[in-house]
Amino acid sequence: MLKDIRPLPAGVSGRIRVTDFHAIVHGQTAIATYVDDEDETYHGHALHCQYRITDTWMKGAAGWRLIASQVLALRTDPPAVQLPAADLEAYAGTYALAPEITYEIRLKDGKLEGQRNGRDAEPLLVEAPDLLFVPVSPRYRKLMQRDAAGHVTAMIERREAWDLPWTRVRPAD
Repeated sequence: MLKDIRPLPAGVSGRIRVTDFHAIVHGQTAIATYVDDEDETYHGHALHCQYRITDTWMKGAAGWRLIASQVLALRTDPPAVQLPAADLEAYAGTYALAPEITYEIRLKDGKLEGQRNGRDAEPLLVEAPDLLFVPVSPRYRKLMQRDAAGHVTAMIERREAWDLPWTRVRPAD
C-alpha cells in the first residue's frame, strides 16, 4: 500500500478534511466512520468530492490493527437547467414498464413531477434536454426517447448502468 502513495502530479493540488467522525469500541474491535471532504484543483478547475469511510480495527497482542476499510463515494445531484414550459410539456404523459407498473409525468405550476402508481409524487428536474432526475436520487436518470418526428415515445430509467425501458402509453390529458 505504501508504494502506491506518491505526490499529486503537476497541475493538481488539493486538501482533505475529515468530518462527521464517529467511533465505537466493542471489546477488542473498534469501528470508525467518517467523511473525507475533498477539495481539489485539477489544472485550474475546482472539484469537490466526499467519501464515506468505515474502518474496522482489532486489538491484538501487537496493538490495534486495521482489518477492513470500506470507501464509498457520496453522490450529489447534478446541476439542473431550465427549459421552456413547452419543452417540459413534451415529457408529460403516462409510461408503462409492465401493464401493472406505470409512471406519470405531469407539468404542474411550470414544474415537472413524476409519480409511479401506488407511490407519492416526486419532483423531476432537468439535467439536460431529454435527461431528467429526481433530487436526492443521483444514481438514477430518466432518459426520454423520441421518434424520427421528434415526439417523445419512451422513457429509459437508467439505474447506474442498467436500463429499464418504459413505453409511453398515453400523452398528457
